[in-house]
Amino acid sequence: MKRVFFHSLYGQIVAVHVILLIVFYLIYQQIATKAAMDFVNETEQKLNIDLAAKLADEIQPMVEYGLSSEGVQNIVRHFMLVNPRLGVHIVDRNGNILACLHKHQPNMTCGKVNVTPIQEFIAAKDHAMPVWGEDPADPTQKRPFSAAPITLENGETGYLYMILLESETEAELVKESYVMHASNMFLMFTILFSGTMSLIVFAFLTRRFRVMTTVVRQFEQGDYQQRMPFESNDDIGRLGRAFNQMADTVVASMEQMRQTDKLRRELIANVSHDLRTPLASIQGYLETVLMKEDDLHPAERRRFLETIYKNITRLTRLVEELFDLSKFDAHQIQPYPEPFSIAELAQDVVLKFQPVAEKRHIDLETERSENLPLVYADIAMIERVLTNLIGNAINYTPPNGTVRIHFENHGQTVRIAVIDSGQGIPEDDLPHIFERFYRVDKSRTRSDQTGTGLGLAIVKKIIEAHESKIEVESRVNVGTTFRFELPVIQP
Repeated sequence: MKRVFFHSLYGQIVAVHVILLIVFYLIYQQIATKAAMDFVNETEQKLNIDLAAKLADEIQPMVEYGLSSEGVQNIVRHFMLVNPRLGVHIVDRNGNILACLHKHQPNMTCGKVNVTPIQEFIAAKDHAMPVWGEDPADPTQKRPFSAAPITLENGETGYLYMILLESETEAELVKESYVMHASNMFLMFTILFSGTMSLIVFAFLTRRFRVMTTVVRQFEQGDYQQRMPFESNDDIGRLGRAFNQMADTVVASMEQMRQTDKLRRELIANVSHDLRTPLASIQGYLETVLMKEDDLHPAERRRFLETIYKNITRLTRLVEELFDLSKFDAHQIQPYPEPFSIAELAQDVVLKFQPVAEKRHIDLETERSENLPLVYADIAMIERVLTNLIGNAINYTPPNGTVRIHFENHGQTVRIAVIDSGQGIPEDDLPHIFERFYRVDKSRTRSDQTGTGLGLAIVKKIIEAHESKIEVESRVNVGTTFRFELPVIQP
């Protein structure tokens, strides 16, 4: 449980915050203690600021008898009865200690101190305090002091340098003072209060992260309907919306994969069926020809061979169209546009289908418009589109029906429409007619049709390769219209 807590974002934030509070408390303790000690030293230096001057005035008349004379010693001893923590030194202007006049180290005549703080203290006594000077007994220590000029035996100016020695109980008094105790209690209360409020705030701020973790885990476990319930515009809200968009993309991709797999299975089934039927027919007729070779009439033999040829042709076309579709899917076929007359191309295709239309008593015609501009497209691909659309129209149009190819000039494009008066397509089938191997109700299909079920799929791929789209309108027992547009050649 502890590992889980500290591995969570909330646990890590809490741990860091607690550590920072502890460090802050320790730093504050050090700073507060030092500030209190500085205040004590400052106060003591201010209280004794004129002490050196008073002592200098007292001992100045005795200096001519020697710095260690009985008179000087008596005066110093009297001062130290009032403040026994004084360290009294006589130094020359270079900082050399000439005499030590206090009981801690009597008759010390060696050593040296820095006179710069002494000169600054004497020159301007209103500067910020405490001013720190060197302790002759321990040069590594800095202590507050009082100082005053004094005339030495040789007539030169020296200094009376009084170190205010630290009492052993001062630090304890500072630490045990009411102010320090009160400030520590207030600080501890402040830290505890801020820590408690911070934990509550952190828990509230990280609540959405816990929600995100739950949603992601449920999504990972297969609940693909899970989404982040965030609408805010902050970073967490934007992260939640990004996850929702990613989840929608993943779900859509999975659905597309399922549909692709379904289509793949249907494709395999349809290809197997479409291959099996002509192959079975070819096999049956060949077996008949081989078994009855001597008994077959030449006319009957020729009919069998023609049927075999038609089935082989159908198989060949099916394989070719499957191969073309696979190349379209892999973007291996690209249009090579050139300017040409769409009306003349359509007329050529109509002439190719004219015998079939006349045989079925279908009126096949083109409606030419005046001043129709040249279109800019791949002429071979568009010929295939017209061939597939017109062939389908003829196949599904009953005798005495009509199939028309209509053109409209739309300025930047030319709209081509293939209109028939055939059986029509049920509304439920319209969204699927461009799918591979999709056929409408079998009862509505003519028995003599030899289509592969791939023609409209190829048409759609070709039109999309020209950055256009194909539209279809149909009414049952009224007819069907296919429309698409091609760009015109720009002057």
